[in-house]
Amino acid sequence: MKGNYKYIRGYYRDKPGNEEFLFNLTDDPLEKNNLILALPEISADLSKIMDNYITYSDSARSLLKEDTKTEISDEQKNRLKAIGYVQ
Repeated sequence: MKGNYKYIRGYYRDKPGNEEFLFNLTDDPLEKNNLILALPEISADLSKIMDNYITYSDSARSLLKEDTKTEISDEQKNRLKAIGYVQ
């Protein structure tokens, strides 16, 4: 989102390319009029924002590996038990 504009990018692993949508939510709250070709500057800006978000998310996700375990103290365990999070 940027101002009144909502940008959507559909990514399909089995299809080449992306499907992009841009809507002015003030003028088109039901999102029926795709403005992606009519407003290329806004589309490009929002696409860059999305690219940055995806890059950041992928980087953060790679740091959180499934085999990573966090050790907690006995005091922390007791607090979690007291509020019902663990048994």
